[in-house]
Amino acid sequence: MRTNKRFCWKIAALTALAITSTAQADPTLRTVTIGGQSPTPASPGGKAMYSVAVTRTGGGSLSAYLSVSGLPEGVTASLVPPQLTFTDQDPSTKNAVLLVALSKDTEAGTYPFTLTARKGNSQNIVICNLTLTVGSTPITLLPPVLFPPVLNPDGSIGLSGSGT
Repeated sequence: MRTNKRFCWKIAALTALAITSTAQADPTLRTVTIGGQSPTPASPGGKAMYSVAVTRTGGGSLSAYLSVSGLPEGVTASLVPPQLTFTDQDPSTKNAVLLVALSKDTEAGTYPFTLTARKGNSQNIVICNLTLTVGSTPITLLPPVLFPPVLNPDGSIGLSGSGT
C-alpha cells in the first residue's frame, strides 16, 4: 500500500510541475522594429513616414504606449495609433505608423530622435534611436509668361513678363 501512495504522490508532483511550466509568462515588450524613412530625404514643409512594428512575448493583455522625443524645433510627430493593445488572442506583433511633419523652415541635415515604447506605467521600456534626413528646399521653376503688349502714351510699345 505504501508503494502506491508514493507512486501517486510522485505522479501528482510531476503533474503540478508540468502545469506550472506550461503556464504563460506575463506579457512583456520584446522588440520595436522601425522601417526606413520615406521619402529620403524629406523636404522642408513636407512629411516623412516610418513603419513601426511592436512585438510582445508571453500571454495576457498588454498596452504599449508609443512616444517620440528629440525632434528639431518646428518638426512634429504623430503616431497612428499612439497605443497598441494586445489581448490573449492577438498576434505577437502589431503595427503603427510614425508621421513626421517638417516646417518649411527646417534646414537640410540629419537629425537624431528617439521613439519609445512603454508597457503601461511599468519599467518595461524599449527605446529606438532614429534619424530624420532633410534635404534642401526644392527649387520651383515657373515657365515664362509674356504679358500682352501695352501701348505707352509716347507711342512706344511696352513688353513685360514673369517667370524664372
